[in-house]
Amino acid sequence: MDSMMFKRGDVVVRQGARENWMYQILSGSIGIYKDYGSAGERKLAELGVGDFFGEMELIEDTPRSASGVVISEEAELRQYSEDNYLDLIEKNPVQVYLIMKQLTERLRKTTQDFMEACKTIHGVLKTASSHEEPSRELLENVRKFSGIYQEISGEKGGKE
Repeated sequence: MDSMMFKRGDVVVRQGARENWMYQILSGSIGIYKDYGSAGERKLAELGVGDFFGEMELIEDTPRSASGVVISEEAELRQYSEDNYLDLIEKNPVQVYLIMKQLTERLRKTTQDFMEACKTIHGVLKTASSHEEPSRELLENVRKFSGIYQEISGEKGGKE
């Protein structure tokens, strides 16, 4: 489990790559981006000390879904390969617990956002079928989820 230093702007993991590495942030911060370096670049998250990233590619053996870029002046990262990740599972259950905790927090947030989006869609359909005017809250949620979709997909919004 090597510790490595990176500088601002260094791309630690690149979207689409197959590297079999996972990282833990020991100092600094990492931005997680879709389409990094392109006109459609979108920042999805900002991670800090103690956070892990790259675990999906390591666990699932699939190409990276996003890029991880150093956004602080410097960042110290601990690198885990598939082999030392399995060693970590056997010898350091506290670290494994922290990884699982982070993954479940991300999943819980995604599930909450999904349920809120479903509730918003339900509200739109209910309002449309009853020919009522949508509530301010419903319109705010529609705008919110439309904005999130536009940000993630890179699609531009139309007239409201």
